[in-house]
Order: sequence, then C-alpha cells, then structure tokens
Amino acid sequence: MQIWLYVIFAYYMIATLLPVNKIIGRIYPVFGAALLIMAVAIAGAMIYYGSTGELIIQELQFGSFRNWHHNPTENLLFPMMFIVISCGALSGFHSTQAPMMARCIKKESKGRFVFYGAMIAEGIVAIIWATAAMNFFGTADDLNKTILTDGYNPAWVVNEISRSWLGAVGAVFAIVGVIACPITTGDTAFRSARLTIADVFQLDQSSIYKRLAVSLPLFAVGFVLSQLEFATIWKYLGLSNQVLAVVVLWAGAMYLVKEQKKHWMLSLPAAFMTAVCVSYLLVAPVKTGGFSLDPSWGTLGGVVFGLASLGVFLYRAHQQKK
Repeated sequence: MQIWLYVIFAYYMIATLLPVNKIIGRIYPVFGAALLIMAVAIAGAMIYYGSTGELIIQELQFGSFRNWHHNPTENLLFPMMFIVISCGALSGFHSTQAPMMARCIKKESKGRFVFYGAMIAEGIVAIIWATAAMNFFGTADDLNKTILTDGYNPAWVVNEISRSWLGAVGAVFAIVGVIACPITTGDTAFRSARLTIADVFQLDQSSIYKRLAVSLPLFAVGFVLSQLEFATIWKYLGLSNQVLAVVVLWAGAMYLVKEQKKHWMLSLPAAFMTAVCVSYLLVAPVKTGGFSLDPSWGTLGGVVFGLASLGVFLYRAHQQKK
C-alpha cells in the first residue's frame, strides 16, 4: 500500500504545479460524468426494482423525522448533522475552489451555471445515494446494523449497491466513485492552497520554480498527515470545513455591504453556521474534538454566540454605510 501513497503524491505534485488544463481539466470531466452516470443508473435501478416489488421504498412519514443514528445520545441532530453532512450542503472546502474555477470561466454570467448548477447537481446525487443506502438493506435501522459490522464502511456500501444493482458495469463505476474521485479531491486541495497563499501574499506563480516555493511546504505537511491514523484526521475535517465556510460567509456578507447590496442571503447562513460550529465545539465528545458539555447548555451557548456575531456584523455594516 505504501507504493500507492508515493504514486498518488507524485500525481498531486504534477497536478498542482502544471496549468489546470494540462491534467485536472482533462480528467475531471471523465470522473464527473462517471459520478452522474452512476447516480442516474442507481436512481433508475431503484425505480425498476421498486416497480417489480423487489425493493420496498420506505415512505416519508412524520415519524421518520427523528435521529436515526445508532448512537443518538452522542450524535445529536443539532449540531452534528450540519458538521457531518458538510460537502454538498455547505462546504468551506468548496469555497476554496471558487477562485480556481473562476479563473477557468470566460465571463461572470457563467458562474450561475458553474457554481449554482454544480451545487444543485451534487445535492441531487447525494439524495439518490442516501435513498439507495437507506432502502437497499431494508430500513435505516438495517443500514445501521450493517455499518456497525467490522469492515462494512460507506465505501463497502457503495460497492455493494453498485455490484448488486448494476452488475460488472456498476463495479467499474464504484471503483471510479469510491477510489478515483476522492483521490482527485487531494489535487484540488493542494492546488487551491497554493493559489490562496499566492494570492494572499501576492506571490508570482508564473514559473515552476516559483510554484515549488509555495507547494513544497504544503506537500511536506500533507505527507506527514498521511502517516497518521485516518480516523484521527477525519474527525477534525468536518469541523474545520464548516469553520472555513463560516469565515467565507461572513467575508462575503461584508463584501455585499460594501457593494451596497442586500447581505441577508449570506449573513443569516453565516450566523446559523456560527451557532452550529460553536455548539459542536461545546457539546461534541472530547474524542471528536469537542468539550463534551451538557447538550442543552452547549446548544444555548452556540445560539447566543451566533446571534451575537450577527449583532456585531450588523453594527459594522451600519458603520460601513456611514
């Protein structure tokens, strides 16, 4: 397995240093198409097997709106759900990709299709897979029992559903979705980090050598982190991702104020996610990066902090208008 780590890191270095149209721009459309085709095929399979009676789709009822986690006392709906489900719904990591994607479009009007369109598409893909996972094993409780079995993780679930419903073709798409696409997340992470640092410090990136000056420290940190236990890194990913989203939302809201435009579309989500992140820090177990306080007091503290942040923002916005 160690050899694959070196191969992947070699790919990261090349993809980070070369122009985006040389590698990333060529292979990403293929992976993106694979994910969309896979989602459409899974949705079609659910419709087919549902019509034949081989698959019973659970109806959405009032009783369905509850915490289905196998350990609900530690994994509260609020704020845990907004930290765990943090990619398509609201992602700080995606916000770091925005400057990179903006460099690739010819005019601003295409941003609606690129950014908003991608968000809607990813949301649809997520809903399809969530529906498939919760019904493939019978019920959500059956899915919980399966996941608790040693060796049965989300990647295994995707592979099992794909193989069962789509056969050998599904297995190929499962490999692309479960292995290849997560790997490609790393190259955009390194690339966006390089561009962000270069933009902040106004560093020239016109040559390979100048890009290496920024990239090598990033590669060193990334390699060290790759040697740690995956669970150790992963438990902090969701929180750091949403904290970054909070920073970007507040910055975007203030930008709208300076441009004399309505800011509520960003300031309200920023206040909400501020409450989410602070609440998580207060109530989450110590092993997942929190302080393990009483959920009632921790949630109240997070909400108060979020409202206070909104109050400070509105005061600064009022000062800015003057």
